[in-house]
Amino acid sequence: MKKAFAFLLSLVLWGCSAGDLQIEVIDFNEAAIQNCGTLSIETDLFFKLSGTEALILELADGLLLNQASDGEIVSAIPGASQLTYRIFSEDVSSGYFCDAIPPATPTVIEEILADEGEVRVTTVQDPNDSTRFEHTIRLAGVSFVNSAGERLTNLINDVLDLAKIEAGRMEWHMKPIFIQDVISRAVAATSSLFENKNIPLIKQVPDQLPVIHGDQDKLIQVIINLLSNAVKFTDKGKVQIEAYQDNDQIVVEVQDT
Repeated sequence: MKKAFAFLLSLVLWGCSAGDLQIEVIDFNEAAIQNCGTLSIETDLFFKLSGTEALILELADGLLLNQASDGEIVSAIPGASQLTYRIFSEDVSSGYFCDAIPPATPTVIEEILADEGEVRVTTVQDPNDSTRFEHTIRLAGVSFVNSAGERLTNLINDVLDLAKIEAGRMEWHMKPIFIQDVISRAVAATSSLFENKNIPLIKQVPDQLPVIHGDQDKLIQVIINLLSNAVKFTDKGKVQIEAYQDNDQIVVEVQDT
C-alpha cells in the first residue's frame, strides 16, 4: 500500500534550567499515543493501542533535540528507527510495554516489522520563548509485508488518513481493477486472525464480475477493516464475504454470526 503514513506526532516540550521537560501538548492525529514514564527528548518508545492491536515506534537516539532543526531530520526504517505492528491474543494495555516484568498475557500472535520507510523529525523553536520547542514526527513511505508475502503498506495508515479526507488532501490512485483480486488480498492479509480464533471465513465471489474503476489499496483497506471487525467480534460460527453485481454496481458484503 502506498504510504504517506499519516502517523503524525506533535510534541510541545518545555525545557527547564535543570534540563527537565514538562509536556504541554501531545497529539497523534486525534488518536491516543502513549509512552512509558515521563515524556522527554530522551523518550524513544511510542505506541498506539487499539484493542488487540498495537503500533510501536522505536526512535533512533538523538532524533529529539531541544534545538531548531535545519529542515527535516530523517531516520531510516528499518535501521536506527523501527516500526512494528502487532496483533495480540486479547486486548493489550500499556503495562505490556511499561511494566518492569511484562504480564504473561496477552501473547503476540502476529508481528509485522515495517520493511521500509522513514521517520522524519522537524523541531521548531517558539519565537516567544527560547526554551520551548515543538517536535513533529512523521512517518513516510512505510511498508509492511505479512507472512503471506502481501504488502500491507496502508494497513494502518488509511485509518489515520481520515483527517486528510476531511481536509480534502487525500490522494486517490484510480485505475481499472478486479474486485476479486481486492478481496483475495484482503482475505490473505487477515487469514491469521481467523486461524488463531479457529473461525472459518467463507468466500463467495464469482469469477465473472466486471472490471471496476477505483483505488485498489483503499478498497483493500476497507475490506481488511470489515473482515478484522467481523472476526474480532465473532467467538463461534463463521464469517462470510460475498460480492455480486447489482445493476451497474458491485456490492461487497461481510456477514458474521
